[in-house]
Amino acid sequence: MFGEGPIPGSGPGLDLNTLRIEFGVTPGEFQYFANTYQAGQFWDGIRDSEAIRYSPTASGFSVEGNDLTKGSAVNQFLSKSSDPFSALGNTQFARPDGWTENVSWGLRSGQLVAESELAELECRKRDGDQYEDHPAFTGSEETETRYCEQKLFESVSLTTYQIQVDVQPSYVLLDAGGNVVTISPPRTLYYEVPDDTRYGRDAGKRLSLEFAGHGELRGIPGFIYDVATGQELGQFTREWKDTYRFINRFNIPDGDVVTDADGVDYYVKALDGEEWLQKLDSGVTEVGNYSFERNRLVPNQKMRILGDPAFSQDYIGEAPTAECDSQITSNCLINSGDPAVVHGEVVFDPTPTGE
Repeated sequence: MFGEGPIPGSGPGLDLNTLRIEFGVTPGEFQYFANTYQAGQFWDGIRDSEAIRYSPTASGFSVEGNDLTKGSAVNQFLSKSSDPFSALGNTQFARPDGWTENVSWGLRSGQLVAESELAELECRKRDGDQYEDHPAFTGSEETETRYCEQKLFESVSLTTYQIQVDVQPSYVLLDAGGNVVTISPPRTLYYEVPDDTRYGRDAGKRLSLEFAGHGELRGIPGFIYDVATGQELGQFTREWKDTYRFINRFNIPDGDVVTDADGVDYYVKALDGEEWLQKLDSGVTEVGNYSFERNRLVPNQKMRILGDPAFSQDYIGEAPTAECDSQITSNCLINSGDPAVVHGEVVFDPTPTGE
């Protein structure tokens, strides 16, 4: 039922002709209703007395005085396995939210916050002092400090943590004194590409590269090349073939500088590279070029490490150390050990250098 009328106690200045008030009446049988909840059904809200608190120890973490470990029986079993990741097979466990996980991936806690930031997870209150009704809480439990998981996703500045117990062993690198070696994380370095036409579309750009350790400077743009067809496939491909190679669009010259976020400069030097051979058409012979048919390759059974007396039939003696001159005529290094013939051309002067 709806109606309209004057407001009791309205005073001068209130224009009743422009004010419309609507109200409704609900039948009594709809004033009260009951909901049925299933056991185990998720309902956000954790009472403070039920919150699990992890305490750091010298070797890890503990819960209510109990250290988090795999246990001696499991440790002994895994230590005897050559493949700890597969030792437990397809053993699974059920999480509180109903999902299952494989034990081989380890056991993980939920999202954790520091005790000093726990108050940021307190559930909202209605009317300023009452939490939302929780079907599992009664009596004093309804007014006990309550934390809501939803608050984890509402704060942009909250730092969360997770504890994981791995099945696979972890290793620590120690120096000669038994001290733990601190391994630096990957570092972002910036390279100013020279504004030169030989750098193509990358000329003049500032590239962000990742230095991930000795010999690992990643992020130079490139493309995928099929050495079998000579086709450039662009930067990405849905499948990978043995004939595919990823080629950088350019190489950073030795001695060029990259800079980190703090403005510290580092010099670049190539540690390895690639040499490409031109494929000749059938029947074409050119001076300085080789034909690399499969039947001319050295058989695998002959690809052995020479210089080891254990392989008596292949042993050719100790590697020479002295350079060849007029006084040394055997067991010496020609051209100081560098290649003497490249593509059929002698690239050094064989004339003795000594008196």
